[in-house]
Amino acid sequence: MNTPPIANNDTASTNEDTPVSGNVLTNDTDANGGVLSVTAINGSSTNIGTPVTLASGAQVTLNANGSYIYNPNGQFETLNDAQSATDSFQYSLSDGQGGSSTATATVTINGVTDAPVNRAPVADDDAYNTAFNTPLTVTAANGVLNGDTDANADSLTARSPPNPPMAQQR
Repeated sequence: MNTPPIANNDTASTNEDTPVSGNVLTNDTDANGGVLSVTAINGSSTNIGTPVTLASGAQVTLNANGSYIYNPNGQFETLNDAQSATDSFQYSLSDGQGGSSTATATVTINGVTDAPVNRAPVADDDAYNTAFNTPLTVTAANGVLNGDTDANADSLTARSPPNPPMAQQR
């Protein structure tokens, strides 16, 4: 008589930017010594060995031999240091003799301090008019930087390019 295998819940931990791998069958047992294999992930047998997008947006690839790769897939970037979230997927296994069992793999995703993203400033086009033979002086304060923005609130500086082009007469 076949005794069904026992699937035990699994845990893993990773940072928000780092995939983690493991094997869900490592802690599962079969009293009859049957060879265990994964037969379904989240209730679907057709997704074994292919990437599955979880409700969180993370992805997991679970193979029949129990090996898996869990990828946070950029879905936990809002976590800060000392914050964490959990994600999970269910798997079913078989002993090849008609016995099966189901367990849950839970992944803890730890937040990390992300390096700041320096976004490029946005410069508005500038146009000026002056009377013929009248010098035009435009400073950063009175015009060149007016309307220019920086999403990171960095200070903006206006510099004259080397060998500036001559003004156009219109």
